Amino acid sequence: PAKRARTDAPAAADGGKPERPQVEPGTTPRLFVGNCAYSITDDDVQREFGKFGKVVDIYWLTDRDTGSFYGTGFVEMSSNDEATAALAMDGVEVLGRPLRVQLTKPRERRASTGGAGGAGGPRG
Repeated sequence: PAKRARTDAPAAADGGKPERPQVEPGTTPRLFVGNCAYSITDDDVQREFGKFGKVVDIYWLTDRDTGSFYGTGFVEMSSNDEATAALAMDGVEVLGRPLRVQLTKPRERRASTGGAGGAGGPRG
């Protein structure tokens, strides 16, 4: 499969190979995977990402109303090291399309606004 060269990765301090982002300790090793062929299956993802470790979960993004696949999703690996290694899939063609693979950022906890939050009940 053809692989596209990355131009957005920061250069290493020693001027060598570009540095890859690292998964923060204690976070979920989850990857965003975009530009997928609409025919991609879980088996395709297991085969390709399984080269870098154990795929724990695959979550595809779909339209809430129609169920149509958006061509993007998330792949969770079993460790931070495996997720970092799987970044090598960025730009690799799978089913004729170059994948876009990035580390996800940990979700920030949303602060409570103190509102009713949709709680029901009579209003005066």
